[in-house]
Order: sequence, then C-alpha cells, then structure tokens
Amino acid sequence: MGNPPNTKTSEQPTNGDDYRQFMNSLSAASQPPKKRKKFVIYAVVGAVLILTVVAAFVFIYNSSGKTACKDDKCFNQHFASCSPADYTYSQAGSSVQYTITGDKAVGCLVSAKYLEAKYSPEVVGKSMTCDFDSRLDFPIAAKNAFLYPADYDCKGDLANLLEGAK
Repeated sequence: MGNPPNTKTSEQPTNGDDYRQFMNSLSAASQPPKKRKKFVIYAVVGAVLILTVVAAFVFIYNSSGKTACKDDKCFNQHFASCSPADYTYSQAGSSVQYTITGDKAVGCLVSAKYLEAKYSPEVVGKSMTCDFDSRLDFPIAAKNAFLYPADYDCKGDLANLLEGAK
C-alpha cells in the first residue's frame, strides 16, 4: 500500500534541506541544456520576424486599394470607373488574368496575361498592357485590343505575337 510512517526512502526527502535539494534536482533536470535554450529563443524570434514580414506584405497589398473581382460584373464596374482590380476570365480551356492599373489617354490601362490556352499554347505566359477604351463595355474593349493591339497602344510579348499574326 505504501511506505510505513517514518520510513526513509531514496525518493522522499525527510528534512527541509533534503527536500530543497530534491526539488532543485527536479527543476534542473526538467530545464533544457543551454544550447537548446538558445535554439528555442532564436527559433521563436525568427518565427516572429517572419510573421511580421508576411503581415506587412499582406497589409501593403490590401491597402493598395486593388479589388480581387470574382465575377464579370465586379470587373466591369471597376473598368467603367477605371479603378484598380484583378480578374481571371476563364472559358473553353482558356484563362486570361486582367489587371486594371489606372487611367490612360483614351481610357483605362489594363494588363492581360494568358494563364492557359487550350488551342493556342504559344500564348501561355505572355502578356500585354493596353489603353483599353473605357467608354465601351469591357468585353468589347478587350476584343478590340486583342484584334488591333497597335490601335490601343498595346505593349508586351503578347501584343508582339498578336501583331505578327496579322
């Protein structure tokens, strides 16, 4: 059942000095070695720094005022007012990422980058930036810029490819 009273064992100290010594040995055994302690401190400080940098980037990107549109309606509204926005349009195996960057002479400065192109793989990864006519609805303005890149001051490897295809 247990030890009888007044029986001394090696695990249980009987007087105050022995008890303190016993408790000190327990706390010393539970503490990590000094090298491990330094590693833990450096790891925590490093993690805090990384999280701070990530949080700063997220804050800066979100404070830029650019909207990540999820549908045509959102992007068309931003295009009409030429306010910064991103939108990825996908249809029939093709995917184009559009980014409105600001006002320009005729209308709105828009970048277009092919992310996927089922029937024209040579355009994947290519991009252009054009002065889209914001007086038109976005789909019509985009079609015009793709058909006549020089007329919309398009620059970039995609514009060069489209011009060369004529």
